[in-house]
Amino acid sequence: MKTIKVLIAFINYGPYHIARAKELLKYKEINPIFLELSSSTLAHPWSVRREDSIPLITLLNRPYERITKKESWEMMKQKLEELDPDVFIGAGFGEPWIRKSFMLMKLKKKATVLFFSTLKTDRKRFWIKENFKKMFMNFLFDAALVGGKKHKDYLVDLGYPENKIWEYGEVVDNSFFVKQSIQVKANEDVWRQKLSLPKNYFLYIGRMDPEKNLSFLLNAYKKYQLSGGMWDLILIGKGKEKEKLMDFVISQKLYNIHFFDYLPTELLPPYYALAKAFILPSLIEPWGLVVNEAMACGLPVIVSKNCGCVSELVSKENGFIFDPHNSEELALILLKISQMDKKLLASMSECSQKKIELYSPQNWAKSIVESSLFAWNSKKTF
Repeated sequence: MKTIKVLIAFINYGPYHIARAKELLKYKEINPIFLELSSSTLAHPWSVRREDSIPLITLLNRPYERITKKESWEMMKQKLEELDPDVFIGAGFGEPWIRKSFMLMKLKKKATVLFFSTLKTDRKRFWIKENFKKMFMNFLFDAALVGGKKHKDYLVDLGYPENKIWEYGEVVDNSFFVKQSIQVKANEDVWRQKLSLPKNYFLYIGRMDPEKNLSFLLNAYKKYQLSGGMWDLILIGKGKEKEKLMDFVISQKLYNIHFFDYLPTELLPPYYALAKAFILPSLIEPWGLVVNEAMACGLPVIVSKNCGCVSELVSKENGFIFDPHNSEELALILLKISQMDKKLLASMSECSQKKIELYSPQNWAKSIVESSLFAWNSKKTF
């Protein structure tokens, strides 16, 4: 039986891509080729030692934001002609280089699989554009991979057949976060002193951009403090709104709020491990991989209903879901969780870790293999 050649293309490979790819290399049914258009992005300055991880092809050694549309397509076209894969898997179809890649593969009668992580509710949709999507979805893609239920629902709404969709669940390297958090908790006092962390705190990690809704979070936290809440709030990251947020804290005379600079993934476990709960207040969030990371470290999670992961990852057993426009609701949740009995918090922590075990790189790799074989076989019998 032929081992099919599967090319998996992303703009850039970050730590969680690497963890997934390593699992895929264990399968013998396909020969995966990992390709990134750029070596980095300004939006996600990941730190990845590629030479120690997976065989990865990098087309351009500079940030994605500094690559022209013409240049990206010329490089991609050349590499597609050279590699000649049996199956092409690409993330989304919003960028011209990825759309053209799918079209070229289709013209060459190759199998195509779409990574789809878009939510219907993340922006205003126009019927003309939506109808156009419906027309080419079935033509262009032989199979599709979606992160969760919300993504699948939107894809089905666009007229794509359910039997061609694989729901893999967005995943991170759970084992890394579990092991690191155990080590940190075994030396809790040492780590807390080393990083100057308070005893009890809520945690946010991510970009500090408008869609992350952090002004809302600070307003909710202000109400939490006015209600007698005593836990600190730590925010880690960088972004367009960071200075504005820091100015707000000063102007409102808020206290116990700590801003940390962006940290690479490998340095995050101590901050997760020593926190009491994790908050993700986003207005727009296709999934929210930081929720996976927090759960792997054993945290209860407090997540906006607009995040793609809520259907799969958040329940009353391990956290709370809230309206990202209702700061009173979030303030009450913060107060409730900070006043919880230690046993109940421990139970929520345990539930988070058990639930996230189902969302692993192994499941992702299995979905890649199954969807690739399905797409390739459908081309053979066409």
